Amino acid sequence: ASTNRARENMQDPKQMMMQLMQGVKTKKQQLEHKLLRPPRTEPAEGETEEEDRSEHHHHVSKACVPPHIWKSLTGNEFHLPHLVQDLAQTGLDVATDGPQSPTWKPNKHTAKMLEKHGNNLLQVLEEEVLVWTGNFDDGCYGYELPCVKTRGIVPMSPKALAELLMDSSKVKLYNKMSLGRVDERVFQDGVDTSQGYFGDGETKIVRNLTRPPLTKKIMEFVTLMHARKLHEDSGEGSGYIVVSRAVAGDVSIQEAASNQDGDAKMIRSEILLGVNLLRSVEGHPDKTEVTGVTHVNS
Repeated sequence: ASTNRARENMQDPKQMMMQLMQGVKTKKQQLEHKLLRPPRTEPAEGETEEEDRSEHHHHVSKACVPPHIWKSLTGNEFHLPHLVQDLAQTGLDVATDGPQSPTWKPNKHTAKMLEKHGNNLLQVLEEEVLVWTGNFDDGCYGYELPCVKTRGIVPMSPKALAELLMDSSKVKLYNKMSLGRVDERVFQDGVDTSQGYFGDGETKIVRNLTRPPLTKKIMEFVTLMHARKLHEDSGEGSGYIVVSRAVAGDVSIQEAASNQDGDAKMIRSEILLGVNLLRSVEGHPDKTEVTGVTHVNS
């Protein structure tokens, strides 16, 4: 039942990317909320270096998080800058079919395009959004929920697109189900920030409210977002990486559902892993090849 509900409530990633390509303008909307647990910017009193290297912190930035680790999250894990940097590496790994990636299965149309064009997909990606699905191993939290990968080309530069995705006032440009997103805590600003306290890039906690079609339910996401420039000297290529993950851990979805907004139920939902790998298209500075990964629990 949880799997079916997640599929029904999650926006079609292909539709989401098409909306991003269209670039429809919208007005900024602001929502006022209190953060469930204010994230720390320094280790908690009494936390030792040994605890920092614990199993808990080892797994929190990985694609596969064991259920007992996920359910013990407090929402304060990403106060440690190296864990944010590790999450970016995880996003790259999953988006580029690395060791942490699930086995991807193309949908029928994508399989047809791959058979016809092989790896020469740039022209196809100008017109099409290709879609794959996969599942993480059964030792991972949310393994029963589908993970979706998409690829397409967006008519914006990688930097402009990274800044758009990180700008909470513009979320409705590419997510028509969003009721608005606000920044709850900004740890570091600027996607081109270099060697800051949180390393390179921008890092913040956001809260997004989403209403899926044909329902009165409102889905609430409290999420860490991080964006940085790709490290060309390390072989990552040219462009940017944007990653996201729920920070509230196992805060009860059932408890969140009891919150009322008029006659609409509030449902706490989780972005288990979100990735947007924004790669430059050679010879086309105003275009970006986007590889997106979406893994959501609701």
